[in-house]
Amino acid sequence: MSYRLLSDSSRDLETAIAYYEKIHPDLALDFLKDFEHTMQHVVAFPEAWTQVTPQIRRCLFHRFPYAVLYSSQNGIILVTAVMHLHRDTESFFNGRI
Repeated sequence: MSYRLLSDSSRDLETAIAYYEKIHPDLALDFLKDFEHTMQHVVAFPEAWTQVTPQIRRCLFHRFPYAVLYSSQNGIILVTAVMHLHRDTESFFNGRI
């Protein structure tokens, strides 16, 4: 199984990386590694994570206050969002799911 970032989630990821890059380049790399580690878990066990809607699941990052929201379609994980967990989730989800 593989995964694909949808356009909104790709922007989410880029924004988070840019934020951590401003703090320190190594922190941005650590964030990206944490994202990849999270996605390895999702790809390996797509049904194991918390279901937030009938189609969307959430897997938390290990180190950073983020989660990946995703669905599984035709053997591909579709990443809907890379979400900071301290945001106003209601406004974040408007138009996303």
